[in-house]
Amino acid sequence: MELRHGSGVYVRESKPEVSLSSGLALDQLIANLFRAARQAGTPLSSVRRRLRQWLELQPPDHFLLVEPDEELRRIAAMEMQQAVPFPVRSCGLQDGQPREIIEGAIPVVLPSKARIVRKALPAGTELLTLQVRSVPSRFRNGYLLLQVRWLVLHRDGRTF
Repeated sequence: MELRHGSGVYVRESKPEVSLSSGLALDQLIANLFRAARQAGTPLSSVRRRLRQWLELQPPDHFLLVEPDEELRRIAAMEMQQAVPFPVRSCGLQDGQPREIIEGAIPVVLPSKARIVRKALPAGTELLTLQVRSVPSRFRNGYLLLQVRWLVLHRDGRTF
């Protein structure tokens, strides 16, 4: 409702834009969770139990790149570290490595290895698949330099 001087009381067409404090915004998110659970017919005891489980989980503090190829793993981890604020660790698939060091990690994988790595992780573990872009056409006929132990001149195939 809106009060206009000398004109009486009118119903406003839309709510005024009011920015919510972070506490009020969080309260609304929590209220929405309980409302959705109630609409889904989920008992309050189940919601409380699951919330406790979520709150007890260690929040992720690093990315874990899982890549079987050691050289590719080193290159991808180095490039990831330059792009993200979290620390980046990496491992291969030998001897169940991902299962041992997954706690506190956000596991990531290159698209070509997603199926293999998913099988190596504990059931229900979320796996983030990195997006890979192809080499821009302007570089396809030129020199392509990779940070590996050797350099290959792409145009004429000579190895140095």
